[in-house]
Amino acid sequence: MKKNCWELKKCGREAGGINAAKLGVCTAVIEARANGIHDGANGGRCCWVIPRTSCSGAETKTPRTEDCMKCDFYQTIAKEEGDDFLFFYQIKQKIETSEPKMAASIKTNVEKEINLTSSKTQDLSKIVHSPVNLFHSIFHKKLKANS
Repeated sequence: MKKNCWELKKCGREAGGINAAKLGVCTAVIEARANGIHDGANGGRCCWVIPRTSCSGAETKTPRTEDCMKCDFYQTIAKEEGDDFLFFYQIKQKIETSEPKMAASIKTNVEKEINLTSSKTQDLSKIVHSPVNLFHSIFHKKLKANS
């Protein structure tokens, strides 16, 4: 499998990473709508499009396309993907049009991540009203469990 940004940049902001408890899990890690883009996990191979990522420790609310285009990771992805490389607007469009699939994808990924039992999955389905609520409830529980 191709490497994601957190694997190559070694930021430690992936779930369970050395900086996740202190700084939070990076939005590229949890952006399920981008799952599969450039064969990456969630936003891991299109982080330059994902808002609130924190490359070099500077969290931003909007993607930093010009800065990101200079990044060695971005350039690696562009080279690896060749003619199949998706540009900012193409990725953004894919993310924005994948909203209906997002909740199911997020639930599947989170269940795999923390090995929920079937009874916990049923309870989770009852309390989750949006993908954002799902991530907030799961990651807060996971962070508390790790503390």
